Amino acid sequence: MKKIVVAGIVCMVCVCVTVAEDAIPAAPAADVVVEAVAAPAPVVEAPAIEAQDVVLKGVVSKIERPGKEGEAAKVTYMLTDADGHVTRLPESQAPEGEAAIDLASLVGAEVTVTGKGMVREADGKTMVHLMSISAISKVAVQE
Repeated sequence: MKKIVVAGIVCMVCVCVTVAEDAIPAAPAADVVVEAVAAPAPVVEAPAIEAQDVVLKGVVSKIERPGKEGEAAKVTYMLTDADGHVTRLPESQAPEGEAAIDLASLVGAEVTVTGKGMVREADGKTMVHLMSISAISKVAVQE
C-alpha cells in the first residue's frame, strides 16, 4: 500500500510540474540583431591652396585682449581697407640678423602691405588670409 501511495504522489508531482511548465510562457528565442555598420567614408583631402603674393592697402589698428589670469594681454594688429574689409596682420617673423617689422609704430597710419596669403571668394565676398608679411610701408599723404 505504501508503494502505491508513494507512486501516486510521484505521479501527481510529475503532472503538476508538466502543467506548470505549460502554464509559464516560454521565453522568446533570443533574436540576434545585427546592426549594419557603415564603412568609414574615405578621407578626401581638400586641394591645397597655395599662398600667393598679396598687396593690401589700409589703416593699421590694434586690438588688445586681456590675457588669462597671470598672463600678459594678447595684442592683435588688423588692417582695414577703404571698403571696410578687415584682415588680421600676422606677427612679424624676421630672419635672424634682420629687424622684425614693428607694427605698433604703424597703428593709425595708412600703409601698403606686401606678403603671402590665401584669397578666397565666398558668397560674393573676397576674403584674404595674410600668412606672412614681406614688406610694409607708409602711404604718402597727398595734400
